[in-house]
Amino acid sequence: MNFSWKSSPPSNKNYTLLETFECNTHQFDAILYSYKDNCYFYLIYRGSIYFDINVNYRITINERRIEGVHQFSKFSNDFGFMMEKSPLFNIEFFMSVINQYNSKEETSFCGLRNLGATCYINSLIQSLFHIKRFRNDIYRCNPNGKILFLQRLFFNMQNQEYVDPTEFVVNLVDDVTLHQDIHEFSKVLFDVIEKESKKGGFIDNKDIKKEIVEDLIQGHVVNFINADCGCTREIKESFQDIQVEIRDFCNNKLASNLIDSLKLFTAVETLNGENKYKCDTHGLVNAKKGVLFSDLPPVLFVLLKRFSIDFETGESSKINDFFKYPEILDLKDFCVNNFSTTYKLYSVIVHKGGHDEGHFYSYIFLNNQWYKFNDNVVTKVPKEEAMDMNFGGKHSLFRKKKDFSAYYLIYIKDLYILDEEITINSLVLDEINKQNIKKEIRCITFNNIKNYRGPGFYNLDSYNYPLTGYQEYRIKGSDTVKILKNKIGGRERLYLFKVANDKLIYLSDDQLLDGKDFFIYKKNDYIDFKKQKLVFIKIFKDDIWFKDTIPENLYLSFIAIVNNNIHKKIEDNVRISDFVLYKEDFLYKKVHKFNINDDIEHGDIFIVVKNTHTTSLECFYKDFSSRMCVNVLIDSQNCISLFLPSNLESKFLLKKIRSFFCNEEISLCPFDPVVLEYLPLEKNMVSIDIKDNKLIYLGYGEVTDYNNINCIHPFIAPKNITGKDFYKIFLSSDYTMEMDIKNLRVVDAVKDTLYLRDYSLDEPFTSEGMNLFQSFNSNFIKVAYFIGNYEIKGYPFFLFVNNHTVQDFRNEYKIFSRLVKYDFNGYVDLDDTDILNECSKETFILIERN
Repeated sequence: MNFSWKSSPPSNKNYTLLETFECNTHQFDAILYSYKDNCYFYLIYRGSIYFDINVNYRITINERRIEGVHQFSKFSNDFGFMMEKSPLFNIEFFMSVINQYNSKEETSFCGLRNLGATCYINSLIQSLFHIKRFRNDIYRCNPNGKILFLQRLFFNMQNQEYVDPTEFVVNLVDDVTLHQDIHEFSKVLFDVIEKESKKGGFIDNKDIKKEIVEDLIQGHVVNFINADCGCTREIKESFQDIQVEIRDFCNNKLASNLIDSLKLFTAVETLNGENKYKCDTHGLVNAKKGVLFSDLPPVLFVLLKRFSIDFETGESSKINDFFKYPEILDLKDFCVNNFSTTYKLYSVIVHKGGHDEGHFYSYIFLNNQWYKFNDNVVTKVPKEEAMDMNFGGKHSLFRKKKDFSAYYLIYIKDLYILDEEITINSLVLDEINKQNIKKEIRCITFNNIKNYRGPGFYNLDSYNYPLTGYQEYRIKGSDTVKILKNKIGGRERLYLFKVANDKLIYLSDDQLLDGKDFFIYKKNDYIDFKKQKLVFIKIFKDDIWFKDTIPENLYLSFIAIVNNNIHKKIEDNVRISDFVLYKEDFLYKKVHKFNINDDIEHGDIFIVVKNTHTTSLECFYKDFSSRMCVNVLIDSQNCISLFLPSNLESKFLLKKIRSFFCNEEISLCPFDPVVLEYLPLEKNMVSIDIKDNKLIYLGYGEVTDYNNINCIHPFIAPKNITGKDFYKIFLSSDYTMEMDIKNLRVVDAVKDTLYLRDYSLDEPFTSEGMNLFQSFNSNFIKVAYFIGNYEIKGYPFFLFVNNHTVQDFRNEYKIFSRLVKYDFNGYVDLDDTDILNECSKETFILIERN
C-alpha cells in the first residue's frame, strides 16, 4: 500500500493523525507527534495482537529515506522515528504485510529456535557467529566435546533456513526454561571455549599456541599510582569486557553516554589527607591513582550496567535511563600509548523487560546494513532502530520509561575480521556430517512394562512372548543423554539406562547414546545410581494356570531402588508377610533363591513368592520357560496368542489349536493376500480357517462388575448357536467352571459403549463384545461408568436390585460419586431418594469415575 501525506508539525505534546488504514485485515494509525523541539513519525497497530505480524515498510520524509521490516507483537504494537526539523513534512509511505516470512530468503541469515528461555544464548551466538575470524578459530579446533557441538551449530547456521540449537544449548546449561543474564553466560561460554580448545588442541600445528578468547576479545588495563615522592606502581590486569556505570550505588545518575562513563572509569583519583598513599620507600605521601588501557582487543565488549540493587531494601531493579553510545568509538584519550584505538559499532544486544525476567535480542551490522536477530526471526532494519531507539529513556510518544534498552555492545576494531573467507578442515567436516546422521532409538518406561507377564522385564523383538510398548525417538549420532532428556521433557527427574543383555547400564548426562534400547526412570527425588541399584520386582501367585494360555501367575509389579535394603523395600510394597526372594535369570531359563550376600546389579529381576509356594514357583518356571507364543490369525481383526511348548512338533499344532478354541472344524490355511494387507506375516504366526463359525470371547468369574473379570477365553462356535448349545461346549472344555443353570442367560457387552444385551439359553445371541453367562434372579438395572462429558469407560453391566433407593444402592456397592440416569433422550442427576427399579429396561445408570 502506498500513501502520500503533507503536514506541518503539530504543536508541542500534540499529534496529527495522518491516516487510519487497513492492510491485509490489520488496522494501523499513522501519526505525527511533537515533543519540545522534536517531531516524530509513528505507526501504531490498532487492536489486539495474538501472533507476530511482520510488515515491510519504506518511508521517505523530505528526501530522507528509512526502510526495513518491523515485527509487531503482543509486546510491541508501535514503532517510530525522530524526524529532522522542518516547517513542512512531505511524506511518502509504503507498507505491506508479509504473510509467511522466511528469514533466510529475506536476509540470507537464519534464526535460532528459542528452547524456552534461551534468547540470551541465541543473541550472543548470532553476534559471535558473524565474526568470521571467531568462526574460523572454532573450525580450526579438533572436533571434540562441546567444541564439536559449537562447530556443528555454526555449520548448520551457514547451511540451513532454520536451526534448532538444542544439542549445543542443553550441553551448556542445566535448565532451558530459566532466565539468565547474557553477560554471565558469555563468561561461561568463553571459559568453556578456552578450556575445550586447550584440551582438544588445534588441527594445524602452527595454531598450537593460539588462544581463541585471549587473542580476539581480551585486552589489558594498567592500574597506576604516581606518588609525589617520584615512586610509581603499575599493575597490569586483563579484561574481556568494559563495564560502565549509569547510576551509582545510591541511585544517583552518573552518565548519559558512553564517553562520559568511560571518563568516569578512567578518572584520576587524588590520594591525600587521611587517604594518603603508603609508599614502600617514603611512607605516607600524596599520590595520583588511575587506570588506563594498555592494549585493546580486536573485538571489544561493553556492558552497560543496567541492573542495580538497593542496599537498604535489598530489592533489585533495572535502570532504563537514556544512555547514548556512538557508532564510532575512539578510545585514544583512555589509553597509555598510541596504537589503534578506533572501533566501529558491530552489535547491540537489547534487553526488554524487568530485573527478574525479560527477553534478549540483538542488532548486528553486516554488509553495510543493520539486521535484527530475534530468536528465529531475522529482519532488515534501519540504523535508527538499531541505535536511537535503544538508547533507553522515555518513550517519545507515550512519555513513560521504555522497558527495552541496549545492554551489551560489541565494537570491532579491525573490520576485516568480519570478512574472512570461511574454511572448514575436512576432518571437522567429516565429523560434523558423521554426527549429523540420524538413527532411531527405543525408550522404555515403567508404564510400558507394568504387569508384563513374560520373562525378563521387557520384550521388544521376540514373538515368543508378549510384546511390550516403547517410545521411539530420532537422534543424531552425537546426541548425549542430556539432549534426549530435553526431548522427552516433563517436570520429573529423568534417569537413563542403556539396556544390554537384559541388564541396565546407568548413563550420565554427558555420555553419548550408544545403543538401540534404553530404559527411562522418572522420579522427583535425586538418586545417586552409582551407589544405589535399580531392580525389578515380580510377584508370583500360586493360582490356576489355564491350559495353553499366557499365565497370570507371574507379573512385573514395581521398581525398587536398593542398596542393601531390598527385603525392607519389598516389605513396604508387598502384602506378603512370609515371603522368599528369588532371582530370575532368563538367559539360563532358571530361577534361584537370593542370598543376602549376593551382589545386586542394575536391572536384576527379583521374584517375591510366599514361603509355602516356593516349590510351585520352581515347577511353574520350568514349564513357563519352555513355552512360546504361537499367534493364531483368525481374520484381519483378530489374532490370538496360544502359549505352547516350544518343542511341540508341527503335526500336533492343529490338534492344540482345535482343543484351545473347542472346535474340531478348524483347519490351517495359507495366508490370504487380503489379510496380509492388514496384518503382515510375523514370526510364530499361523492362519486358520474357521469355516462358517464365529469367534466368541467368553468372560467368566464370580464378579458383579464385568470390568473385574480377569479371564476371557476365545471360543469358535457356529454363527447361530443358542446359549444352551454353547453352554454344552463350555462345559466340555478345559476352561469350565460350575454354574447354576437356573435363570441363566447369555450377556453380550461391548467395551467403552452402552451396547449391553441379554438372551435366554434357547435363542441365538450376538457376539459383538464380551459374552458371559449370568443368572438373572431378580430385578436388574443397566450400569456403566463415565468420565468428563459422559464418555463411557469400560464394559457396561447388569446389577440386580430389589426396591432399592439410590441411597440403598450407594450403601450396598460403596458408591460415593455422581449418579446419572440416561434413557437415550437425556441425562438426569439422581437424588438419593429415587427408586432404581422404576427405571425402564433401556435406561442406564451412569457412575462417574474420577
